Amino acid sequence: MSKEKTCKERILEHYESRNEAIKEMIVHSNGQFGEYVEEQVERFVEEFTKTYNEEPSEEEVDKFRQQCYDSSEYNELSLGEFPLGITSTKMVRIELSTGGPADFIKVYMDDNNFIENMTYHFQDWFDGAEMQVKESDPMWEFAEYIIEGCGA
Repeated sequence: MSKEKTCKERILEHYESRNEAIKEMIVHSNGQFGEYVEEQVERFVEEFTKTYNEEPSEEEVDKFRQQCYDSSEYNELSLGEFPLGITSTKMVRIELSTGGPADFIKVYMDDNNFIENMTYHFQDWFDGAEMQVKESDPMWEFAEYIIEGCGA
């Protein structure tokens, strides 16, 4: 029975994949896709030469170049159309202590300063943890008081 990887184990691979896609969208957006393809062609020629101890034929290079153009799922508009959505959240950090150990509250609010969520953070040397603050906890009421008082 194989165990699926956790998100922590998969995040770097996903991050790199997203970065590569975004890079391609940026070069399309900047009108530099042709230059990007030529960089890919140069890499292809180098790898081919290393692998087969000879340069690829013009036909093989042209075929690879065309595959680069054909395989791109992006265009000049892709960068602006890529986000699924955009959410803006205001976060206020209330620092309770700064070291040996440190703790603080992060308060997340909507555009109307309504508190949507709150987390308590505890950090000691090279370690840290966070947990949700319940609306019924005194810490929630404390944070509301502080935020109202500072006009955040």
